[in-house]
Amino acid sequence: MGSSDEFPAWVNSALYEAERSLHNGNAGPRRAIWSRNEPVSILGAWRNAIGQLEVGKTFAYLERTFTLRATQVYRRESGEWKVAHRHADTVEE
Repeated sequence: MGSSDEFPAWVNSALYEAERSLHNGNAGPRRAIWSRNEPVSILGAWRNAIGQLEVGKTFAYLERTFTLRATQVYRRESGEWKVAHRHADTVEE
């Protein structure tokens, strides 16, 4: 797989499974794909989180299912894709 194929493959496997697990009540896989290197941040619909401790607390809360529209920023670390930032807001129906 070429380098241009790596990111879409990661999105369609690890990222997809992490988000699916979160919405099924398990934030563990999402924690695994997030960067352990500062800075990390979440700008959320109801809560902002900056730093590992706050991001972890937010994930614990998000293990409850609900609908959001989200944008994420990714970076490569030691040959793997990691999430470095997320912004989300509620979806108005």
